[in-house]
Parts: sequence; C-alpha cells; structure tokens
Amino acid sequence: MSGYDNIILDPPRERSALPVGKYGNSGTPELKIVHYNGSKPTKTDDLNRHSFLVAGLNGVAGTAFLPIQVKDAWLSPEAVSLAFAIPAADLGTTETKVATFRASFLEQAAARAVANNTPEEAMEQATQTAYDNLLTQIRINVGSIFRLQDWAGQPRDPQTDWQSLVGTEFAGSIEAGLSGGTSDVKSVYSRKRAKQ
Repeated sequence: MSGYDNIILDPPRERSALPVGKYGNSGTPELKIVHYNGSKPTKTDDLNRHSFLVAGLNGVAGTAFLPIQVKDAWLSPEAVSLAFAIPAADLGTTETKVATFRASFLEQAAARAVANNTPEEAMEQATQTAYDNLLTQIRINVGSIFRLQDWAGQPRDPQTDWQSLVGTEFAGSIEAGLSGGTSDVKSVYSRKRAKQ
C-alpha cells in the first residue's frame, strides 16, 4: 500500500446556505449564477427542473439553488402568447396555433379536474381554475427566464441556452430550502429597463 492509496479523491464539500432575505433591487444585482446544474425530469407530467447554483456578491458567503420548472410546450410561442396575453403575430405564430394550444391546455385542465374527483356541477369552474393555474405556472417560470435574460443583456427567448445564463448577475430574494442547510432563490426581480 502506497501513500497514494490514502488520498481521498472526492472529499465532501462544505457548502453554506445564503441567508434568507432580499438581495439587490431593479438596478443593483447582488446575486450571481455560478453554475448550471443541468436538467432533470420530475415525477409530474413531463416537467423538467433546470437548476442553477447562485452565489452572493459583495462578500456575502453561501450559495443557493435557483430552480426553474418548465415543460417543453411552455417554451413555445403559442404558450407564451396565452400566458402573457401577447398577440400571436408578435411572436411569429398564428391565432390558429394559439387556439390549438388553448384547447390542449383546457383539455389538460379538465383531465386534472376529473382526476381530482370534481363533482359534475363544479367541473366547469374546476377546469377554469386548473387552466388559470397552468397559465400562472408558465408566467412564473418562463418569466424567470425572461428576467434573467434581461439581467444578462440577452434578447428574451424561451428557447434559451441554459448554460448561457451562467455568470448572470441579478437581484432577487432567497428563502430556506426544502432540505436542511440549503436555500433557494424564491424570485428573480425585474431589471430596470433603459428608457427608449
């Protein structure tokens, strides 16, 4: 046995969580994406969880995770048109395609209402609520992509190259993570836009 056999090749890394709180504002970033951890499918309906490692700026110790959960369909111009109420033509698509997405999303919402054993008399309202919740999820998650792209000085595009966001400095809020000793980015703040 040589001395080399005693070398620990993968020593445990000590990470501390960024403290809970607000970091920066619309004009001043205090967080930075330092690594793209990749994408993993979740247990829910073809939802993919993209994750970044974020550090504090200005000597703040610790790291946090920034999760963004999206389905591929949510990154389409049609889904963005529905969620953000943007005319189809402005996104290079058609009202017909947007209507097809709307019908598909309403079908998914109705299936969710059925899966929740919704009584027949409440089905219409439950379907509308599930549809509205779906659009809210798209606005939150795709909105986070757009806000990060604004901070990075990139054009807004839901079909982002996730790796291109590494190095982005931004402002946001941090909350305690689900597992002990970790923290997560709760929200990415909008960047103040230059006057045109």
